[in-house]
Amino acid sequence: MPAPNWRQGGTLLALGMAASLADLLDPVSEAAFFARSYERAPLHVPRGAPDHFAGLISPGQIDHLVTTLGAALPSVALARAGETVDPACYHGQDGRLDIARLLALHSDGATLILNQNEDVVGPVADLRAALETAFSAFCQANLYVTPAGQAGFAPHFDTHDVFLLQAAGRKVWR
Repeated sequence: MPAPNWRQGGTLLALGMAASLADLLDPVSEAAFFARSYERAPLHVPRGAPDHFAGLISPGQIDHLVTTLGAALPSVALARAGETVDPACYHGQDGRLDIARLLALHSDGATLILNQNEDVVGPVADLRAALETAFSAFCQANLYVTPAGQAGFAPHFDTHDVFLLQAAGRKVWR
């Protein structure tokens, strides 16, 4: 089986997570964020360093999560070109996650989605806790791994507040 694409230039996104809200927003101040953006308008904070959020999670940690903990993860899914992949395609007849089939679909272009994994990776859990304190609300972390040259989702909007953090790879955002 070929190596997962996230080791070779895929896009890895951590939704909702750094050490504090100030770290997440820098160089935008928290005061400016709450006055101008929070629940009002999108905020894009361009970074000169593509590895700015690399400390949150690494491709090796994703590999470990999927290949070692895959069956125990709270929620694993796949999407391709805006459509959810039928879970029967990567689960066995017993309903258990079939890691080999999951990785084969990912290698073939499907986006790997690890939902509700906010407590699985230490730095992500730490940032989630800091954001819960800052917003006095529950925060959730979803991890998305999209192979290079692919799109897991069509352009869309969410009905809840979202922080998108790119931890590895490259992506054109519109």
